[in-house]
Amino acid sequence: MPAIITHYFYGQDMYFTAANSLKSESDEERKAYLLGCQGPDPFESLDLDPRLKEYRNIAKLLHTEKIEECIAAFKGSLAYLSDHERPTGRAYVAGYISHFELDSRVGPFVASWTRGICEAGVEGLDERDAKVVTAEVERDLDEMVLYTKSGKTVETFHPAHECLDATERILGICDRMYRYMLLKVYGLVVPHTLFSGAINAHRTLMRLMRAPHLTDAKSQIASAIEVNILHRRHSLYRAMAHRARKEASSVFENREHQTWTDPYTGHEHTASFWDLYYGTQGELQCDLKCFLDDGFDAQKAQSITHGKDFDGRPKKAGETL
Repeated sequence: MPAIITHYFYGQDMYFTAANSLKSESDEERKAYLLGCQGPDPFESLDLDPRLKEYRNIAKLLHTEKIEECIAAFKGSLAYLSDHERPTGRAYVAGYISHFELDSRVGPFVASWTRGICEAGVEGLDERDAKVVTAEVERDLDEMVLYTKSGKTVETFHPAHECLDATERILGICDRMYRYMLLKVYGLVVPHTLFSGAINAHRTLMRLMRAPHLTDAKSQIASAIEVNILHRRHSLYRAMAHRARKEASSVFENREHQTWTDPYTGHEHTASFWDLYYGTQGELQCDLKCFLDDGFDAQKAQSITHGKDFDGRPKKAGETL
């Protein structure tokens, strides 16, 4: 459940691990891996493309249903790529798996913050505002990660350019992989350029969301439209838009290792954000070894997902592959 910048730097930090597993050397494979580290999130921006808007529910499908089958189908799609394309496609899937690792680890942590804030008795704030609260938490962590890792803020760091950097060739390869996977797993026949369309829409969203200061006209106008015209309780735009915050800390990082409860399992933890962030490296090595093994299928993918979705929510009792 982390946001775009956190996933980007996580990919940077884990690329050496991934490259060793993949025996990857090319710049194209590195870019494909980093793009994969954004996982299915770009599909959430399809609302911005009128031609592809009807496919916006794919984002929810990919995040919550048949995760193991999707990863297995991605592996199967590699057989339909040329020898020159296959390493790039494989690197993208390695990034996609990396996205899952971070999401499923940090997701319950963010959800715990969201629940706690919504139930804290703050006037004008309750469970109806969970989406906005989650966006605030993710945004604050994103800003911390950006400044910690680069010493930059969004005044000089452009997520649309840095985090979604991909050539037309990479996007074309991924388009074909997604068409295969979505048909095989969900029975969906989608446009040839659905994935590249999602990436372009996500780039547009990141440009629209780039308002480093709350006094920026874009931020004020967007917030006013949401609250006064759309009659929303709070501005999601303001909650999501990264600020130019020069701080290597966040009120949500749990630096003091206070106890928090996973809202999906009820288990208590004391891990900080950075504990969860760095604690995935060993898991990722095992994940990629499993993925690259001959005979990898949806059953074996359970050793990657551990029966969880991208939010870190376990499958319901009786739910099977």
